[in-house]
Amino acid sequence: MDKILITQVYASLLSLEKKLSEIKQLISERKNKADKFLPLITQYEEAIRKMRKTANILQLNLAKNEWSEVVRNTEIFYGLTFLVRGEILITYGKLLRNESEMASAPVSISSKENRFH
Repeated sequence: MDKILITQVYASLLSLEKKLSEIKQLISERKNKADKFLPLITQYEEAIRKMRKTANILQLNLAKNEWSEVVRNTEIFYGLTFLVRGEILITYGKLLRNESEMASAPVSISSKENRFH
């Protein structure tokens, strides 16, 4: 079970990182839209950094068999995934279709959520 959970967590993380990389590529190709989407990129990067940190902590807790922390960090990771995944995919779709408006609601991962780490 440990290996399956870690594999799924890191696969999810890598998928989001890849999509963010593709978004950055699309923004560089469409320089006239860059100013509208760049603030979102910063927020997405911050969320993904926090997801990676949570995934690393989760892996350590699994190694130590600290099950309450494993559950807690799994919930935090998938909560962050829930917040960010849809917005990243919406932004990617808009850039792919060359639409000019930003995603519907910017993601805000403020320092208040940082209290979990």
